[in-house]
Amino acid sequence: LVLFMSVEPGKGGQKFMANSIKKIEKAFDYRKKFKLNYLIEVDGGINLGSLEKIPKEKVDLFVMGSYFTKSNDLNKSIKEVKNV
Repeated sequence: LVLFMSVEPGKGGQKFMANSIKKIEKAFDYRKKFKLNYLIEVDGGINLGSLEKIPKEKVDLFVMGSYFTKSNDLNKSIKEVKNV
């Protein structure tokens, strides 16, 4: 498992750091090139806006803590994420 922290670790609810995308793509390409077997996980600032920017086909796991815990309608938030 390779975990990419896409915020400064330590505090929930931070904004996604876009420079994480290049790192994710590099890890994906490396895995594919060398036929390696590891998961790519992204944690931090994941919401509908950042999900639209991240190449989802290159990420295996997303951590969306604040997005869900701060939601007023959890079921609606889950449905929205599934449609991105």
